Order: sequence, then C-alpha cells, then structure tokens
Amino acid sequence: MRFLFVTNNLYGGGAERVISVISDQLIKDGEEVGIVISKRKKGEYFLNPQITVFDNNKRKKNRILQTFQEIKEIRKVLKKYRPDFVIPFLINPVRETFIASVGLPVKQVSTVRNNPKEMRKSRRIIQNYVLRNSNVIWLQTAAQKDYIPKTAHKKSFILPNPVDQSILNAFWERQEHDTIELIMTGRLHEQKNYPMLINAVSIVHEKYPNVRLRIFGQGPKQEELMALIEEKKASGYICLCGRTNNPLEELLKSDIFVFSSDYEGMPNALMEAMAIGLPCISTDCPTGPKELIGDNERGMLVPVNNTQEMANAIIGMIDNPIKAQKMGCEAKNYISKKYSPEIITQALIENLVKYR
Repeated sequence: MRFLFVTNNLYGGGAERVISVISDQLIKDGEEVGIVISKRKKGEYFLNPQITVFDNNKRKKNRILQTFQEIKEIRKVLKKYRPDFVIPFLINPVRETFIASVGLPVKQVSTVRNNPKEMRKSRRIIQNYVLRNSNVIWLQTAAQKDYIPKTAHKKSFILPNPVDQSILNAFWERQEHDTIELIMTGRLHEQKNYPMLINAVSIVHEKYPNVRLRIFGQGPKQEELMALIEEKKASGYICLCGRTNNPLEELLKSDIFVFSSDYEGMPNALMEAMAIGLPCISTDCPTGPKELIGDNERGMLVPVNNTQEMANAIIGMIDNPIKAQKMGCEAKNYISKKYSPEIITQALIENLVKYR
C-alpha cells in the first residue's frame, strides 16, 4: 500500500516523532511512504531515505493565505502521489488535508493526537465536522472515544503510539551520584503544568537538599517559568535546559521521571521513560497515563494539579529505591511487549485494510 503523512514539521513534538517511527517501519515492511512537510528545520527526526518527501515550505506573511497555500500544495501532492491512505497529524493538517482531498479517490485517516475535550469550542466544532466526514479515525486511547461524535464511532480504531526501537533496546540502571536527578521532557506549554511541578520539587528540596530537576523543552511559557524559579529561589536545583537532541542520554542519567500534565493524548515522553525502565511519576490526567501505568504497578499516579501529592510521590520514590526500580522493570516489560514499532505498525495496516 501507499501511505502519505501530512505534518507541520518533523522536529520537537511527540506526534512528529510518531510519524518518524511509523514511516520508517512501514518502509521496512515493504510499503510505500510519502510525507508532506510544511516547515523544515535543522534537528528533524530521522527520515528513512526511501521515503518520498514533499516540501510544502512556501511561506506567506498572511496566515489565511498561508493556509490556502498549504491546502493547494497538499491537493497537488494527492493528485501526483495517489496514496491509498493520507494520514495528517494534528488539528491544522487534519483540517487542511480534509479540504484538499475533497473529490479525490483517497481515504483520509483523521488522527486525534490530544484530548479533544480541551480544545477551544470553535476548533472542536471544526474537528467534529471533519471526523464525521472522514473515511477513518485513528484514536490513541479508549478514553478519547468519549470525546468524538457518536456517529463517528463505527469508523474509528484505537492504536497507541509506538516507541522507537533504539529506546526499547536501552536499559536504565541506577547510578551513584551526589544528587537526586529528576527529569521532565516536553513543550513549555500551559498543558504541561510545570508550575505545579516546580512547586512540588521546592517542597521535596526541603527534605532532600540534593534533589535537582532538569526540564527539557521549549515553548511559550519559558519566561514565566524562569520567573517562578527565581521567585522560589530554586535556580540552584531547577534548570530549564532547552531542547535536547538526545533525550535518551538525558533519561539514562536521571533517577526519576516526573510528568505533571493537566491533559494529554498518549504521552510519548512518559512512554519513552517507562521503556528504558526509569521509575516514573505522572499525574492521572486524561488521557493516557492511567493506561500506561495501571494501578501504580508500573509507576505512580497522582491527582492532576496537586502539588503536595506530587511532592509526596517523589519523596516516596526517593525513600524506597528498591520499590521504584521494581516499578521501572515492570514498566519496561509492559512497554516492550505492547508498543514496539513492529507491533503498532502491523496493527495500523490491519485496521486500515478494512477501509481500502
């Protein structure tokens, strides 16, 4: 079969990493893959050289003109490449691809990559219209099904994100060092609720002065978070480290992965930390973490936006390193068995064949 992915870019985000992993595996499985990319930048995720790349990087100053330009280019690619399925990721590419594919003999797979409940009303109305009129809908979690139109349920399937094989092959081991290294990776966005995490780590620091939190990511909340760190006089033990090109290396150097989101789709950052066996603590946010961690057997769940409970969980893991390591081992086994690229990509093909 021939697949065409459509994305804003191929750097930085979890959805973009999923495209990289799945497209590579599809090529290895003997399928044909193309990708339309709207914005190119250094530091992109890996692209298999056999993938046909369509560069849609024609920028307009006017946002509306830019949208029409992207729709025009996507339609041009659809006519030229003639994929069996076009799979756009994230809401804008989903909307633009839906418009671009009108009247063309191609099946659109609309993807839901976050918690639809958290969308602005106007965006949700648009998404629901697109979902009702798409050929197929790819959900990440069972919980997401509750947030899409009931009329679209029959043409939806649930398939979580894959974890890159290089991460599945890695093994975390507890290291002896003078500090207790906490880590979180993700965009510096309101959704991630970093202020709660910063406040929680400030509480932990009172009991364990050698605790240190490193946050890897970029985003619109950077200045606000820097100000909060200064206000807490925490710059000596909480660091905004920017984006890293090697998150695996940073995870392997850490002792505990912490995740403070208010909502998610299926959080890649948490999955990758679990995949190497690093002990993990996450908010029990909709959707994703509960499905991954279970009933605290593969990590620890804390209530959303609860600073004290997050601090208690971190202290609990520090106080019980053997239990934390056992949770990490359970997490690695679970992720390895369910979320490898081969397993997820094969399931994707099996789900889509029904709609060909």
